[in-house]
This record gives sequence, C-alpha cells and structure tokens, in this order.
Amino acid sequence: MFRVGDWNVNKWDGADVLDADYLIGPWPAQRPGDDNAVVIGGMRGVAIPENAPNQEEAIKFAQFMLTREAQRLSFQRIGAAVRGDWDLDLSEHQRVFAQPEYNLVAYDFPESIHSFYPAIEEIYHRHLLRLLEDHSLDVDMVIDEAKADIEEYISENS
Repeated sequence: MFRVGDWNVNKWDGADVLDADYLIGPWPAQRPGDDNAVVIGGMRGVAIPENAPNQEEAIKFAQFMLTREAQRLSFQRIGAAVRGDWDLDLSEHQRVFAQPEYNLVAYDFPESIHSFYPAIEEIYHRHLLRLLEDHSLDVDMVIDEAKADIEEYISENS
C-alpha cells in the first residue's frame, strides 16, 4: 500500500506510468460514526500574508490564478486545482479530486492558521527522535512528555 496526494494525477492513467494499477478512494473512517474523506496532501492554492510587501499585486495574481480558466489549465496541465467548475473530459481517477463524492480534507500548511505550528512540530520531532535514538525509553511516557510540552507551548503562545 502506498499513498499519494493529488499532484500529477493527470499522468497516472497513462500506459507508460501506472496504467490504472492503483485504487483511489477515501481514507477509512478511524472511529465509528466518523465520515470517510479523501485527504489531499498537495493542495494547489494561494495565500497572501498580511505583511506581504507587494500585497496589491499579490492579490491581483491570486485573483487571476483562481479564475475559472487558470484553474482549468492547472488541472489539465498539472493535475490539481482548487476549483472544478469547468468542462473537461475527466478520467475516473481525476474525477475523485475534481468532482468528489466524499469530503475533501486538505491538511497542508497548518502554519497558515497557527503561526506557531512549526515550533509545535519541532517539539514533537525532538521527542520522536529521542525514541528513535534510545530504544529503552518508554514510548507512552515520551508521548505524554511531548503532549505536555506542546500543550505548555500552545498556552504560552496562543
């Protein structure tokens, strides 16, 4: 089993690539009552920071990039887009992303919502590396320590 995001979905169906030797579908529900969803790991989007030095030009560019035609070309050439309101001859696999039957969950770039997210990730990775370097450590204990450190950081910085 392997997983991929929505990047280069256009060429997956080609005989010289994967030639339909794969399945695309929603991630399984983790708990009873949860909904299945297609998780997108390579969202094609645009964001403009509040302190962008050329904010007006960036907004104009973003507006252009999100036009129907630009998004159609993005999906046609790259294989991914934010919009899906165009007429294209889509393969079954492309339709999963362009006209989804399941909820789409984009998890890219949480720091766009929480500016302190990279620091939280660093705390997590520091504890994970401790576990990888020292196999005698109690996994549950280290996870609890990581959780406590992360919660402390969030309370001090949010």
